[in-house]
Amino acid sequence: MQLQKATTEATKITADAAAGADALRATVAEQVAAAQREAQRLRAQAAAEAEATKAAAEKAAETAVARAREKAEALRGEAQREVEALQIRREQIKAEMSRVQGVLDALAGPIPKMPKPTEDASGEPSPDVEPDSHGGVLAESANRYTPRQHGDA
Repeated sequence: MQLQKATTEATKITADAAAGADALRATVAEQVAAAQREAQRLRAQAAAEAEATKAAAEKAAETAVARAREKAEALRGEAQREVEALQIRREQIKAEMSRVQGVLDALAGPIPKMPKPTEDASGEPSPDVEPDSHGGVLAESANRYTPRQHGDA
């Protein structure tokens, strides 16, 4: 009888253990399934957030590029206006210089030719002047050196 009692008790313990193991397996399976569903939900949420962030970044970049283009266009227009103003000013200066040159030419009249140091006012060679080896002349009467001027022949 004791054997039968021990066998019955062992069978009951085995059945309780099997039932406990089955309950534990079911609980673990349910927890794993819940964790997988949560992971899938988090993965989908992260993908949606990444897409939203990407879209926002693209929109911000497009806005920044549009602003930069507008600013560049404004600066180009301003520079073009400055160039045009400077061209007009250059033409005004050229016209003024032409007017001034005309006035100077009218005031100066023809420039008389100065006699060379080796000539007197009549264009004849002076008797008291002799050229030196450097192209200058030494006036004997005044005993002073007169260097040759550029443009003198």
